[in-house]
Order: sequence, then structure tokens, then C-alpha cells
Amino acid sequence: MLAEQGHDETIFRISGSLEDGTHEFSFPIDSTVESAFISVSLQCLQVVEIATPAGALLRDSDPGVDYHQFQAGRIVTIKKPAPGPWKVTVSGKGMFFLVAQAKSDLSLDDARFVEEAGRPGHEGLFPIKGQPRRGVQQTLEVRMSGAPSASGFAFYSPQGELLQRLTLAAEDGASGDDRTYVGKVTPEASEFRLAVTGLDARGFRFERMKAALILTRAPE
Repeated sequence: MLAEQGHDETIFRISGSLEDGTHEFSFPIDSTVESAFISVSLQCLQVVEIATPAGALLRDSDPGVDYHQFQAGRIVTIKKPAPGPWKVTVSGKGMFFLVAQAKSDLSLDDARFVEEAGRPGHEGLFPIKGQPRRGVQQTLEVRMSGAPSASGFAFYSPQGELLQRLTLAAEDGASGDDRTYVGKVTPEASEFRLAVTGLDARGFRFERMKAALILTRAPE
């Protein structure tokens, strides 16, 4: 819990059940990440390997690494991690959880379903009441900070499966690297996470996820 503090941005998050065998997961760490927090747990764990973008396996003796090994998991904090694609390999089976979080100024500030509302002369987009509806086109608003270019938006299942790719456009009048993206989407699943991808100022790929699941309700 102490290690997780300060790592407010979720890069990657999945949970579910794994069949017996070896499984690989990859996620990008961009150049704005000052510190990364990776937590892995598997019910019947055999092996966990965390590989840097250069392909080297992370060790507890590496500079800037705080590495905790448990019977069913690993908790690792990495100061100034190398930007690029990181890979986690696990062997075993059972209930599984993997999260990668970051301390970074590049942030997914908010993601919400909105609708046109407001009194005359003060109209605008306001959060909908209750949960979004499945199978019904609605407006999604996403706010980012420190992200010069967000180009990919998608819904993922809790297990990390791609459900839907989305098309959102940046609103006019953006200031600096702060952007608000809006678009029409039709949710199809009962629950999902939103992921946003793009390139940081140095050209490295970034990914940010909304940690909380978005739950939907059946159309009326």
C-alpha cells in the first residue's frame, strides 16, 4: 500500500482467471513516468518475470528498484523506468491480477458520459444521471493533461480483451497539452474499462486507463 501511494495514473490493469500455462502481457511506459509501480498476483503461481524494453529481466539488485517477492505475487517499484514496451510473463493458474501504475504529469483526468443540458443561455455538456445504457448511442467526454496527442480510445474487458475501438475528437480551444475529447459511442458490454493511447512529447507511446470499471444498464 505504501509503494502504491503517489502512483495515481493507471497504465494497465487486468483481472480474471488464467488457465494453467505461461502467459505474457505487455504495456508501454512513456518518458513522462517518474516512477512505476507493478503488482502481480496469481493464485497458483510458479514464475513471474518482468522484462525491460531492452529485454533484460528486472532484479531486486537493480539500481532504483524496490522488489518484493511473495509466494503468490510480486510488488515492484521502479524509479525512472526506461521508456518503451515492458513485458510481464507469468506461469501458473487461478485467479490473476496485474496492475501497472505511474507517477506522471501525463494523466487521464476524467472520463464520463454526458448529455446536452442547462438552462437557456447556459447550455452545455453535463454528466448523465445513473449508468450509461447498453446498445444506445451516447456522448463520451475524456479529459487529459500533459498529453500532446491522444489518438486511440478503446473499451477493454476486465480481463484485458479489446471490446470496442472509439472515435473521439479534440474540442477546439485547447490550452497547452491539456485536451478534452468528445465523441458518440454505443457501449455493447455490461462492464469495461476505458483506455487512451497516444505519443508523448518525446515520441514514446503512452497508455492510460480509467482504473474503475464502467458499468452499463440495459436500454429502456
